[in-house]
Amino acid sequence: MKRCEAMSAQYGVVFSYALGIIVLFFVGRALSEPIYAVRKIIIGIIVGAVTLFIANFLGEFIGLRLPFNFFTVLAVGFLGIPGLICLIIIKFFIL
Repeated sequence: MKRCEAMSAQYGVVFSYALGIIVLFFVGRALSEPIYAVRKIIIGIIVGAVTLFIANFLGEFIGLRLPFNFFTVLAVGFLGIPGLICLIIIKFFIL
């Protein structure tokens, strides 16, 4: 009898460890998604700032100066080259 009780206790421990590992996997995966999103936003902002800086540097030769603020950096960072073209169009036709 004691052998069967010991075996069932070992199965319970193994089952508990397996369940704990599965829970840790899903919790880790759920926590890694927001980190990926934040990293993508930060990289977009950095790329937008660098692109806007280069556009302003090259635009000085033709008289193009785009404002360098948070919103223009976000527009260029998230939209890329089309965002930069939109800002240039807005600068020439609206402002």
